[in-house]
Amino acid sequence: MITQRARDPETGEPVVTETEPTTTVTGRRVVASAPPVAAYRPARPAGWTAGHLLIRLIWLIVGVIDAIVGLDFVFRLIAARDTGFAHVIMVAGSTLASPFNGIFASVPRFSNLTLQWSDLLVFLLAIFAGWVLSGIVSLAMRGSRGPATV
Repeated sequence: MITQRARDPETGEPVVTETEPTTTVTGRRVVASAPPVAAYRPARPAGWTAGHLLIRLIWLIVGVIDAIVGLDFVFRLIAARDTGFAHVIMVAGSTLASPFNGIFASVPRFSNLTLQWSDLLVFLLAIFAGWVLSGIVSLAMRGSRGPATV
C-alpha cells in the first residue's frame, strides 16, 4: 500500500491518497504502474497586484509601439515596397511618428533609401515614457503599503 500526503491547492487542507501498486509482466520486463498523482495548479504569486498588472500592460504597449516604429524604420531604410504587411506597418509607424516629422529632416541615402530620425525619436521616447510610467506606478504601490525600509 502506498500512502501519499499532499495539500489541496485550492483549500490548503491535507489530502491523503492510498493506492495499491500494480505490476505487469511483459516478456522479460516487469513494468510497475505509478500511483495516480493529483493535478497541480500553481497559485497566483503572493505579490501579484493590480499595480504589477498595470506595469506589465505599460511595457506591453511600449513593446507594440516600438515594434511598429522599428519595423517602419527598417522598411523605409531598405526601401521596402509599400504593399501588404509593409503598408500596414508604414501607415501605423507614420501615424505614430507624425508629431515629430518636422523636428528632424529625413536623410535620403542612396536612391529610395531614407533614414527617418523621427522614427528613432519615437522609439526612444516610448521606452522613456514606459520607464517613467512604470516608476510612478511602482512608487504609488510602495506608498500604499507604508514607508520603504532599507
